[in-house]
Amino acid sequence: MKYIRERLAEYAHCDRVVFDSVSGLAPLADDTPRFRRNLLELIRTFSDEFEAATLLVAEASSEHRDVPAAELLQFTTHGAIQVTREWVAGEYHRFLEVSKMRGTDHDTAPHEFEITTGGVEVLPRDDRRSDPISDVSSTGSAGLDRLTGGGYPEGASTVIEHDGRANLDATVSAGMLATLDEGRVIVLFPTPNITPTWFREHVGNHRGGMDQLLDDDRLFVVDWSNTWPVNHRNVFGVHLPGLLGLVSKSQLYLTQKLLRVYRTIKARRTAPLTAWVYTETMLQDFDAADVRFQYNWARGNIFDEQDSVVFMQNPTSMGEKLAEFYIHDAQQVLRQWVHENGMEYIRLEKGDAGQTDVSRHVSYLDEPPYLEVRGSNASGPE
Repeated sequence: MKYIRERLAEYAHCDRVVFDSVSGLAPLADDTPRFRRNLLELIRTFSDEFEAATLLVAEASSEHRDVPAAELLQFTTHGAIQVTREWVAGEYHRFLEVSKMRGTDHDTAPHEFEITTGGVEVLPRDDRRSDPISDVSSTGSAGLDRLTGGGYPEGASTVIEHDGRANLDATVSAGMLATLDEGRVIVLFPTPNITPTWFREHVGNHRGGMDQLLDDDRLFVVDWSNTWPVNHRNVFGVHLPGLLGLVSKSQLYLTQKLLRVYRTIKARRTAPLTAWVYTETMLQDFDAADVRFQYNWARGNIFDEQDSVVFMQNPTSMGEKLAEFYIHDAQQVLRQWVHENGMEYIRLEKGDAGQTDVSRHVSYLDEPPYLEVRGSNASGPE
């Protein structure tokens, strides 16, 4: 320390100090506690005595006994920037990530950087757009709207992938409430657990009642699992009851019936619609080719420019190949899952706006909007 002070005194006053590298000091200390004390003294010398902004360099792979110098710096400095080199598509790329910066709201996502003749250039992430390219419909969650850059894109499809453990019903109910608030029409392809009782409790009772929504042609239900025993012209049972149900499982019959249902919905609705489709419900009767036909036909003959479709699917249960079909066509893809730490997250995997490859924590509420999507980004805490 005495030697360092004497050397720096020759150049006082110092505004910037770069020490490369701290890892080189590790062999001079007998043990890790002593190394930590010396490191703290070194930092105090730079910041207190010289009042300098200090950059300390350490290699993550260089160790002092059981604790690397880079790890010690994580705890003893105000900020930490990780610089790595990763193999991407047959060549190395450099990445920079600000993992810590006390007292400052900062971007925690990794960025690629280049070393040029003009210095270090950090490349922008193209997905950091805050404004959507197309019109959008709200997701019903302020945090999820921020993540997606506004909501679900109109005139296009959104895919929400899940792992079978995530509470997707909260995401869907929040979205359907927002659909009604924006004067749009709901077309629901429910799973067996999305029953009339569930819909009344989570959506209908908060927006004038389920029966009123059906009467006003603001709600249409395509009941694939016979879980909607509601006698209403806007609840369409896909299968016939009793012995006739065997006939109704014919793919030709189902295809023709669904096409009639889609035409009926198109004729009755008086506003833009958002369709909420659990894709796996169709797979109990259709193979992948038939599902693709239904999807393409509806897109070409039923949906208007302002209509939206939100597909909920589990790639594991429906098959990766068919899941990729929906993902390829979708303008927006979200993934919602329960992490191994027991917490739930949602992530924007694909989109024209918002922040892709950024994960946000999901927590649940007993009342609308039923979920909160929270996290920190370059624009501040959500």
